[in-house]
Amino acid sequence: MPRLRDQAVPIRRWDWSETSQAALLFTREHGLIRGLAKGARRARGAFSGGIEPLTLGEVGAIVKPQTELATITDWDLREVFRGPRADSRAFLIAHYAADLIRACVRDADPHPALFDALVLALRGLDDAASRESALARFQWAVLAETGYAPELPAQIRAAGAAWAYDPTAGVFVRSASATQPVWRIRDETLRALSGLSAPPAGPARQPPRCTIDRVNRFLAACIARTLDEPPPTMTRLLGEVAR
Repeated sequence: MPRLRDQAVPIRRWDWSETSQAALLFTREHGLIRGLAKGARRARGAFSGGIEPLTLGEVGAIVKPQTELATITDWDLREVFRGPRADSRAFLIAHYAADLIRACVRDADPHPALFDALVLALRGLDDAASRESALARFQWAVLAETGYAPELPAQIRAAGAAWAYDPTAGVFVRSASATQPVWRIRDETLRALSGLSAPPAGPARQPPRCTIDRVNRFLAACIARTLDEPPPTMTRLLGEVAR
């Protein structure tokens, strides 16, 4: 039976019995894995006292192709993200991120870049000033890794330019040239979106909060169009979005 050892973020966890837990783990090199950790709730054992959702650790598991649940043999907790445990907004962002992983990633389909983006976003929730930007960068990563990232224009001209987004074609167009229903988008919102398409090269000036809020609602709307049913955390976090 194939054995694996990988970095992982628990997305969900269920108490299986008095001493055992079942968990859905997003691993870096193996994608989503569902497994059973026997004895995980015992104080002394190979599971760092139990598997906690939205932490970072190293998991060992035995994958059984003919069964739904892998056997989780050990869990070594490496990092606890304090932001979601100290602030209600950060808590909601973290659980929305987990819901997007569940909704957008298939079992056993690895996405190392998306895993790294999730860890970076969870770390970013420690700082209240960067939480909304962390959310925006993670939502962009979800779209990019699943093949639905909007096609950004090669050049954004002077401030005040009239842009729109064609959600059917997945491209930005000039408002005046739109021939079908489009989403109007401000020039500064498009500039902020362009900044998400490349990794940050050191400290950068953050766009105004109102711009980041528009970016997050736009990205959520793009994600919602790819899903049969967007997660409830999307609405609780960002309100109703276009589809």
